[in-house]
Amino acid sequence: MSKVTVAGQSFEVIATLGLLRRIKTVHGIDLLSRDSKGLAGFLSSSDDCWIVGCEFLGLATTEQQDELADKATGRDVATVIGAVTEALKDFFHGRGEPEMVAAIEKQVSTIQASRKALAERIEGTDLATPIVTEILNMNLTLGAISGLSPVA
Repeated sequence: MSKVTVAGQSFEVIATLGLLRRIKTVHGIDLLSRDSKGLAGFLSSSDDCWIVGCEFLGLATTEQQDELADKATGRDVATVIGAVTEALKDFFHGRGEPEMVAAIEKQVSTIQASRKALAERIEGTDLATPIVTEILNMNLTLGAISGLSPVA
């Protein structure tokens, strides 16, 4: 379980079977799937990302999600993504499924590599500095995200 601070508010993030089932039932995003499509969608779709992240933060209503979104920065979004992926890894590790933990790590690594490649391609344009800086700051690994700490 991790504790995160998002837009000045503290939240505990833990993956439970009930939460993952709710996300699948309500939003059609299957984070329990062996084929990792749900995880890939979560990591690459800004809409799925925010909805899933808010569910993990305990914000189930659109009003709660919108209120937090109005205050959330890009760094807050990255913090939520990092916390959710770590919670999922903990869930699958505890369930005795190291292959799912490895799949999550691979998905995150692949997306990070894609963002880095995109940043390198943009470097040759006149938009380079602000865009590249922002893309490279979107590190989704737990240790690289400020505001994320394990809960004792």
